[in-house]
Amino acid sequence: MKKLFLIGLCLAFLSMSTMALAGEVFVTEHGKKYHKADCSLIKNKDVTAMDEKEAIEQGYEPCRRCLKDKYTKAKSEKQAVKTAKKSSRKSTSKKKK
Repeated sequence: MKKLFLIGLCLAFLSMSTMALAGEVFVTEHGKKYHKADCSLIKNKDVTAMDEKEAIEQGYEPCRRCLKDKYTKAKSEKQAVKTAKKSSRKSTSKKKK
């Protein structure tokens, strides 16, 4: 019974620590992207760990190799903003004429 309890306790601890690290990403000193720990683009480089939310707030973008889904989403959102700005400028210039 004690062994079962200890195993359960260990599993609970591991799952909690995994959830805590789930938001951790890595950046290089001069890079503009954030990466997963196992990304080949940052292998053998000096990196800084930070929370993903903090990386985004500091202007980092997701790596297109190790964070493909997030990169694609960020790219499409950026393109949508760009398109909205263009159409806004066009409608403003038409009003001035």
